[in-house]
Amino acid sequence: MLTVSIASATDPFIFNEYAAFPDKGWNNLRGKTETSSVFASPSTTKTIIIGGQSLMATANGTSTYTTVSSLANQLNIYDGGIYLGSDPVLGCSYTPSVGVSSIGMRTADSMISRGKATQCIVVPIAIADTPYAVWTPSATGTLFGRITTAILRCRARGLEPDAFMWGEGEKDSSIGTSAASITASIQEIAAGIRAAPISCTAPFYVGLYSMTNGSTNATVRTGISNSVSAPLNIVLGYDADTNLTVAGGFRLGDNTHLSNTGLATGATGWTTLMFP
Repeated sequence: MLTVSIASATDPFIFNEYAAFPDKGWNNLRGKTETSSVFASPSTTKTIIIGGQSLMATANGTSTYTTVSSLANQLNIYDGGIYLGSDPVLGCSYTPSVGVSSIGMRTADSMISRGKATQCIVVPIAIADTPYAVWTPSATGTLFGRITTAILRCRARGLEPDAFMWGEGEKDSSIGTSAASITASIQEIAAGIRAAPISCTAPFYVGLYSMTNGSTNATVRTGISNSVSAPLNIVLGYDADTNLTVAGGFRLGDNTHLSNTGLATGATGWTTLMFP
C-alpha cells in the first residue's frame, strides 16, 4: 500500500526569537494583501533590510500608516511573501502599548516619491529592546539568523538586498555597554554578512541611535562611529540623535520613541543618505 504524505516540507529558513523580550516578530497576516512577485528591472527595484531595535520596529507613532504607492511593499521573513505596505509591518516586533507604526513603509514610499526607485521592498527584522551583541553570530541565542533569513528570503524571490538600514543603541545606552564592545559587535555582524555562504555585499548603514528619555549617550555614539569600515562596507547612517530631537516634536511622550513627524522626517533622512 502506497502512503502519500500531504504535509508541507520543513521551512529551511529558521531563526531564533529573542527570549528576553515578550514581543516577537509580527506575523499576523490578517488584513495583509499579498502582491505580485513581478518586479521592476534590477536597476529600479530597491530592497532594504531594516534592523535594530524599537525605533526601527513597530513601536512608534500614534496612528498606523498605509503606503501611498502600491509598489511600496514589505517582504515577510516568516513566509517569504511580499505584501502591500501597511502597519503593523511583518517581521519585526510590534509593541502597540508604546506605538503603532514604524519607519519601514514610510521609507519605501519616500524612495519612490523621490525617484530613487520605481518599486521599493523593505524587509523588517528589528526587535525591540535588543543590544548589538545579541545580533552577533557568536551570541548565545543569537538573532543573526534573522539577518541571514532576510537575505535568503530575498534571494528566493529573485531579489538581492541593496542596503541594510540599521538603528540601534538605546539598549546599549541603558545597560552601559562600552564603546569598544559596540564597535566589535557591529563589525562582527557585518563580517558574518560578508562571509560565505551568505556573501552579501550590500552596504551596512549604521545609524547614530542612542537617545533614551531625551538624553543621548556619547559612549554609544563613539562605538557606532568607530565601527565604520571600508573593508566590511560599514557606512555611517542617519543621525537620529541630532536630527530627531525632543524639542523638535520628533519624539513621543517617553522622549525616546518617534512621533509621526519623527517617522516621516527619519524616513526622508535615511532615503537621501543611502541613495543620494
